[in-house]
Amino acid sequence: MKKKLKVFLIILVPCLCAWLISTYLFQCMLIQGRSMEPAYHHLQFVVVDKRPTTYKQGDVVLLYSAGLDATIVKRIAAGPGERVIIKDQTLYVNDVPSELYPAGSIAYGGLLSEEVRLGAEEYIVLGDNLAESKDSRYEEVGIIHTQDIIGKLM
Repeated sequence: MKKKLKVFLIILVPCLCAWLISTYLFQCMLIQGRSMEPAYHHLQFVVVDKRPTTYKQGDVVLLYSAGLDATIVKRIAAGPGERVIIKDQTLYVNDVPSELYPAGSIAYGGLLSEEVRLGAEEYIVLGDNLAESKDSRYEEVGIIHTQDIIGKLM
């Protein structure tokens, strides 16, 4: 009986530790798709830091999109209180061309063709590979809220 308990604990304790770490601290995941190339490529393993933090422009985050019913990886292009618009194929944040995406590189403006003012805890996210990315320009993703962000890629 003691041997069975010992074997059970040898299996249970590491599994419990792994579950706790993956749920609350760090998670390994596999990138699927090409929307974040060249920074991240299809079938690349990454680590997601799930510890509570604040997010800033340029951070790459894992988030849940209810419209796509999927977790997706995108770059934060703008954050709370900022004004965003795509005009002349250029992303403007607070009337200044974004340094994240070259001027004239955004062929489709979608929802961001009209100026958007972000509220508290709201973000605009874009993929690095704009031609392949479903992101805040599309209705299925739209404006992201802090509670949708799972963590930041390390």
